[in-house]
Amino acid sequence: MAKKISLLPKAREARIKIEVKKTLTLVISLIIIAFFIFFWFILLGYSQSHQNSLKNIENKISVLETEIESLGDISSQAQIVEAKLSGIELLFKNRIYWSEFSEELEKLTLKRVSYDGLVANTSTSKMTLSGIAENYRELARLIFSLTSSPKIDSVGLNSAKWQSKEGVVGVKFNIVITLTKDALIK
Repeated sequence: MAKKISLLPKAREARIKIEVKKTLTLVISLIIIAFFIFFWFILLGYSQSHQNSLKNIENKISVLETEIESLGDISSQAQIVEAKLSGIELLFKNRIYWSEFSEELEKLTLKRVSYDGLVANTSTSKMTLSGIAENYRELARLIFSLTSSPKIDSVGLNSAKWQSKEGVVGVKFNIVITLTKDALIK
């Protein structure tokens, strides 16, 4: 076996070992400190990134809240428009078409009868019709003609009186006509 021969004195050899240990300890300490500083910078960057992300999210939330408020205004305006459209639809559904009935009345009226008054109540579907017929027979024919219409439910004679004054000769009459439910609606 070979023997180790040291050319350095033993004290110096011990000092070198101590210095190597100190240097090694210092280098390891510096590496550990460098690692902690590096880790701290990573955490700092990560924290900063999260703060920026949080600010972006808060900005997006405020933009969305503003949009939601504007959509709420649009929604309320849409509800108002919808209500108006429903009202218009209701008006057209329940609209009264007098031309429909006046054409029917014109077809049913006899040549020897003339009207001088018409009063209508659409809520009760009743009309009061006044006029002059040439004679009682023409008045009876008019009532029969009116009752034959599918748009008229009933005809009632309120009054009939012979009149021969002021150049008018004939039977002055007043009749009440009850219309069917859909007589004035298309």
